[in-house]
Amino acid sequence: MTGATVRDEASLGCLILALVALGAGLVETAVGAGTRVVPGTAFVAWGLAHLAWAVWLLYRGRIVGAGPALAVSLLAVLAWPALVVLAGKEVGWQDLLRPLPLLAIAVLNLAIAVTLVADLRRARSESVSAGVPAAHRRSAGAYFTCFVVVAAAVAALVTPALAATPAGDSAVPHGEHLILDIPGVHGH
Repeated sequence: MTGATVRDEASLGCLILALVALGAGLVETAVGAGTRVVPGTAFVAWGLAHLAWAVWLLYRGRIVGAGPALAVSLLAVLAWPALVVLAGKEVGWQDLLRPLPLLAIAVLNLAIAVTLVADLRRARSESVSAGVPAAHRRSAGAYFTCFVVVAAAVAALVTPALAATPAGDSAVPHGEHLILDIPGVHGH
């Protein structure tokens, strides 16, 4: 044996989906937390659903709920532009017009849909060749590399998107939360 093989493509797809769903859930929840009740509730509900699904994926260790998740992700990609149009017409919905969080939400939901379609196609091709064991094993190094690349991509998209949300407006800038303001003590 030349190298360790630890995971198959299905478990890697599950991990990728969990990371992307966590990112989508965080951004959707942050957008919803800073907007009016009607659109905010929709964003928070969508975000909590993504967060719950990500935890469920990590708990089960395999892709679960692929059909409904695919439908929800495609609906999200189509729903966000409609919400932006509504936000432009309704008074008080302008916080939804922030492009970076909405773009991040659309990209993450599209990534979920593409990953689910790829997994469904992989599963279908494996079922067609029934009786032939799946030899889709990856080395530990390839699995780790893929995990790090996906995690970095999600973080690179989610971090600025969170900062651009209404909730991000209220965040304390980095380093300022460590400054103590004690009366009578100056610079010590």
